[in-house]
Amino acid sequence: MKSKKTIPLKISRAKDEGLSVLLEEIQLAIEWNRPSILLAVQKHKRATSKIELALERSLMKISQQVIHIRLGDQLPDFSRLLSQDLPSTAQVYFFTRLDSTRGDRKDAYRALNLHRETFIENRIRAVFWLTTDEASDLVRFAPDFWAFRHRVVEFASERTRRN
Repeated sequence: MKSKKTIPLKISRAKDEGLSVLLEEIQLAIEWNRPSILLAVQKHKRATSKIELALERSLMKISQQVIHIRLGDQLPDFSRLLSQDLPSTAQVYFFTRLDSTRGDRKDAYRALNLHRETFIENRIRAVFWLTTDEASDLVRFAPDFWAFRHRVVEFASERTRRN
């Protein structure tokens, strides 16, 4: 059976630097057995996938399992997800779709605010993949959670970066 060859992803230098920052933060959290709440911000949702995939591949190289959670779709189960058995030290959560597609669009922000200490107490390592609108709503609707974050990395579009 042939092994699958991984195709390298083409990412700009600025985005590569942002990925390095995220990976370094996660590696420090692993080394010191501490939580890490990272926010990765991009202008559009569709642009996240290539960068997200590149970070996931890098995490797999250091024996980390990535668990994807679409927060807007899994909101009713959110508290249960966080309060299940203590997460493995080899797990990193990727949260996407903070703006809920059903119910009150502020529900996800309220849930993050309500369960912010669970991230810290359970030493959860999480990357929140946000659009610029979701990031500004996070500040407005979940200020306590915003205060708990460890790092924000903005992945500006190429046009924006040149300006």
